[in-house]
Amino acid sequence: MPARPALGRRPFAAALWGAGAGTGARRAGAGRGPATGPTAGGAKQPYTHMWVDAEGETHLTELEMGDFLTQSYSAAPQAVKTDLGGATRAAAFTELPPGWDNPWHCCPAPQLVVTLSGEWFVETSDGARRTFTAGDVLYQDNVQDNAPRAGGPGQHYSGNAGAEPCRQVIVQLDRAPRVGPPTPL
Repeated sequence: MPARPALGRRPFAAALWGAGAGTGARRAGAGRGPATGPTAGGAKQPYTHMWVDAEGETHLTELEMGDFLTQSYSAAPQAVKTDLGGATRAAAFTELPPGWDNPWHCCPAPQLVVTLSGEWFVETSDGARRTFTAGDVLYQDNVQDNAPRAGGPGQHYSGNAGAEPCRQVIVQLDRAPRVGPPTPL
């Protein structure tokens, strides 16, 4: 059996381990056929939300996705979250080369960015900066409508923070962007 991940910010797969031995979603229903219902371990997925306040400033807030259900998604029961507040609009794999720099901009649609390898950073208009590494998830809904002028409120700056390429998967959602304090997905 693989070693349990360290406590604190954990990549997606590690967040589903549960609170202790025998409490994870898979172990709780092992050998009992298809299961449906809340996860036994209360599965949570840490993520960062980039959000826009009423004045158009962008901010970063650490949150946790909840409401995972134990169900037979592919075959054996596992913790699954399919409701992200909107259908998938588009999905893409990207690679940011070393030195990649993306000056002030908005995201094209509300989206999840999952870092697969390497590292990259985001800086918000309030001056906060966060580096994302493998397993980290960012949800952003600072679209053009929330950013009235170039380089001004509602935008963010990003780039490759490392010496290696950074690989990501981006999932755009057909979901209305919000202005105001973040709420968990």
